[in-house]
Amino acid sequence: MEKVQSCELDDSIVVYQYIKLEYLIKNLASHQIVFNRISKWEDVYENYAFKELFQLKDGTPIHADDKMRNRLYGQCLTAAGESDAMWRIYSHLKTSVNDSAVRVSTTIGKIRTALKDQNYDIRPIIYLPQVEIEKFTPLRVQDLESFFRNSSFYKRIEFIHEQEIRVVIENESHTDDLLPIHDISLGFYDEYVLDPRLTGEQEATIKEMLELEEVSPDKIRKSELYKFNVKTIKISD
Repeated sequence: MEKVQSCELDDSIVVYQYIKLEYLIKNLASHQIVFNRISKWEDVYENYAFKELFQLKDGTPIHADDKMRNRLYGQCLTAAGESDAMWRIYSHLKTSVNDSAVRVSTTIGKIRTALKDQNYDIRPIIYLPQVEIEKFTPLRVQDLESFFRNSSFYKRIEFIHEQEIRVVIENESHTDDLLPIHDISLGFYDEYVLDPRLTGEQEATIKEMLELEEVSPDKIRKSELYKFNVKTIKISD
């Protein structure tokens, strides 16, 4: 995986991530961002290339490289600035505010700066019907490695609402399922947007928690997705 991205996204592009409040507070306190081992992701079609059965023409089996699978770590971002679906998927309010999500925003340029010492790739996800994804096959043994890597950037069309931009790091020495990137400054995130369904009390609690981690109050706001602005409509007699 080359450090120069195969898809040259502009540094100024704003991307968003919905993070569970509990994890966000931990990351802020530790000045880190965290990447997950992609082999642990839930979608059965994630890492699909590593699950396929490969054979040479004479029937000799070729096994997927478990070492490669386990050294790939990812983080899922989105280009969607506001999304009802994303709030409902990632933010859960029935238990405690710690289970609610915060939508943080940053830029491609800040991500690249944070990962300057990493072997990484960052690209928009390509969404295709399942039948199209299944058509992708390497033709030669020497194509397998790039096939495995590139498979991380395809998803089924049913997930297109995510508008995902994905960051994948390849780290051969790390052994844990979580890969923290340290020395992340407070300036990494430009805005912290709270769940639009929060009560006033919940909103105040989360703001206080973020401010205790030195997040500027000016960067925190509640989403206005469900805010209704009443307007006066004048009609003739």
